[in-house]
Amino acid sequence: MAALRPPRREDFLNCGSAFFGTLGYQARYAAEHLPEAPRTYGGGLRAGAYATAACLARPVLRRASSVLTGLDLAVRVTDRGMPKNYATVASKVGVSA
Repeated sequence: MAALRPPRREDFLNCGSAFFGTLGYQARYAAEHLPEAPRTYGGGLRAGAYATAACLARPVLRRASSVLTGLDLAVRVTDRGMPKNYATVASKVGVSA
């Protein structure tokens, strides 16, 4: 009979995307959804500056997303951060995979 052991974190959850994947997703989302119209920032000169900054940030955010996604595939950091995707792994007690 197999000895019982306490469950480990990896018995229940596998990260679909690691730390850098989550950051890459957030950067891509920001690049796609930052508002460009000054009226969305309240109008006026300051809002025009904010809208210009948002337009200039888009290509930087897209590049950051690509770099972070590549890092996620190369270096899987799963022991910290808040990954956005999980897969549940079920197993029977006493049966090793």
